[in-house]
Amino acid sequence: MDPAQTDDRISRVENALQQVMAATRAATAQGQQDLAQVRQELANIHTAPPPAPAATETHAPPPCSQEGEAF
Repeated sequence: MDPAQTDDRISRVENALQQVMAATRAATAQGQQDLAQVRQELANIHTAPPPAPAATETHAPPPCSQEGEAF
């Protein structure tokens, strides 16, 4: 292979590698920001007061049978 072609290929590979490295750094930075946000949200959930229990309906007990009534 011609040395000029070799140099050109090396240059293209180096440029591609630099682009991949830049994209990896950007993705890593975004991942770190996302992770920090998730950690903060988890901390907020952990320190938040628990929600009030849901209101439950209470029903009056059935009326008692009257004296003298047959069962």
